[in-house]
Amino acid sequence: MTAATSAPGTLQLKIGGMSCSFCANSITSALRRDRGVKEAHVSLAHEEVLIRFAPDQTDEARIKRTLTDLGFTIRDPRKVSAYEEQKRAIREEAMDLAMAAIAALVLFAAMAAMWLGWWQMRDWHVWTAWAIATFVFLWNGRRITRMAWGAAKRGITN
Repeated sequence: MTAATSAPGTLQLKIGGMSCSFCANSITSALRRDRGVKEAHVSLAHEEVLIRFAPDQTDEARIKRTLTDLGFTIRDPRKVSAYEEQKRAIREEAMDLAMAAIAALVLFAAMAAMWLGWWQMRDWHVWTAWAIATFVFLWNGRRITRMAWGAAKRGITN
């Protein structure tokens, strides 16, 4: 994917996955910590970042890797598919939320049945609950976990 470069040492990228001003601050903080990045200006409204950097100290690939490590996507500014991408992302997040809600309801129903004495606790129940919770954490929370890990690697709170 290529990005629009207006001059040597200047990079303008379309960013996907920004949803709040904290996302913009995370991007700014992470980029400013990279050696060679002189300035980073993030526009949440336009989902863009404008970066001025020293080409002898860093390059586009490293800057893009920093952004993707934080959990953001880089969009091709020449494509008009941003709406379709957002629609697909919303569908995926809605499905993840539905799966997590179903898992929570199943576990809640099991706990309620045990509290009311309708169902006796067995050893395998603990492992089943652990497996469901692990699935929810690793699958449904994968985006949050990836963004948190990327922020931790960069030494910023997210």
